[in-house]
Amino acid sequence: MDSNDKSIRDAQEYLLSAGTPLLKGYANVLLNTSSVDSLERWIRDKISEFSFSETVEALEILDSLAYQDCPAGELAIAHLIELQDEDGGWGKQLSMMDRLSLTGQVAGLLSKSPFSPGRSLRAADSFFEDQWSEKRVRSGSLVDIDVYFHWLANYPGELADEALQWCGRELTKGFHLGNFGPLATGRIFVRCGARALPGASISSREVCEKLIKTQRKDGSFFEPHIGSEVASTGVALSIFFNLG
Repeated sequence: MDSNDKSIRDAQEYLLSAGTPLLKGYANVLLNTSSVDSLERWIRDKISEFSFSETVEALEILDSLAYQDCPAGELAIAHLIELQDEDGGWGKQLSMMDRLSLTGQVAGLLSKSPFSPGRSLRAADSFFEDQWSEKRVRSGSLVDIDVYFHWLANYPGELADEALQWCGRELTKGFHLGNFGPLATGRIFVRCGARALPGASISSREVCEKLIKTQRKDGSFFEPHIGSEVASTGVALSIFFNLG
């Protein structure tokens, strides 16, 4: 077993011990102890009981497995569409930067689904155009870089050419300076469904190599931008399986 295999196995074991039910199901699929169809059926049966954040988590897991085009994915999309705000974003009770981050996560997922209505995507695009700030990107705002990569890589609007080049350059700079960790950087690759990003000179292999070096003794990973150890470890697995 090479170091990459051991890192993946240790992360999976950590999630099976400490993960949410959704992440335990994800780990079991990756371990081949359960099928993606079984996980999809479980999500479909439980989704009416999920909170908003659990619905987003479920859809992100299905997306990581390239399995959004399924009944559970359709139910998740319908629920999220119902909660979209009038201005095209989500989370109107949050600060604008937190709204931008949340809307980038949700709308990016919607942009990859065949079940998303065009009106919802157009409203989200309008929200992103209103919130675009080259100044924030140039100052190294990871939130903006993450959000606009996720959205514009999957729903290329008028901002795409300019914004993606700025985001790529600043992502490269932040990663090489150590300001952006391999988890946050790798998640952008996964969200874009790509091994190379416009304007960026970072290889997916480089991201994975740096990521392995950050793993803790208990198999977990952690970066504050991602969230808890459990959330970070789930993201690490998605990076290994989509980029490794």
